[in-house]
Amino acid sequence: MLRTLRRQVTRTTIVLLVAVYAVITGVTHPSPAAAAPAHGDIPDSATYLTLTAPHYKVQYIEGWGRQTAGSAITFSDKDSFERVMLQATPRGSLAAFVRGPEMTGLRRAHATKISSPRAVSLPGGRGWYLQYTIPSAADPVTGKVVSLLTDRYYLTGPHQLAVLTLASPVGDDNVDAYRRIAHSFGWR
Repeated sequence: MLRTLRRQVTRTTIVLLVAVYAVITGVTHPSPAAAAPAHGDIPDSATYLTLTAPHYKVQYIEGWGRQTAGSAITFSDKDSFERVMLQATPRGSLAAFVRGPEMTGLRRAHATKISSPRAVSLPGGRGWYLQYTIPSAADPVTGKVVSLLTDRYYLTGPHQLAVLTLASPVGDDNVDAYRRIAHSFGWR
């Protein structure tokens, strides 16, 4: 018991001495979060390319992977993504569609912190905007799931509705990049 007590006193003394040394000399070890920028931030130096699809055009980040599934085109890098999906224009008002079936679908998909829908006017047209948080797909290797802060725009075109979804892990600073992408959207 005396031996265990001596070890505890010795360990505590060492920890205290290291802490006192750090305070006196000003030497500290930064926390991992403070030392490294968020991994998903889109750098200001990113290069944007333009996708020219049959019915629309939109910018995306050079180097992001591209995947097409039906009418949806998704560009992604790590946990961030940009998706454009075309669908039939809903019957009735777009506002009623966003407030009704879309909000219900988001809740079923476990979205949280869903903002109130608001009207937007972008160079590509008038529409509606929502922001929400949703869990990412599980990483295929680690199984890790992260919360994604998501901006979604609903823009009516001549014959279709475009749903532009921009998502990044909560805490990443992609506001400027995503604003640029949203403003780049246009019908052809």
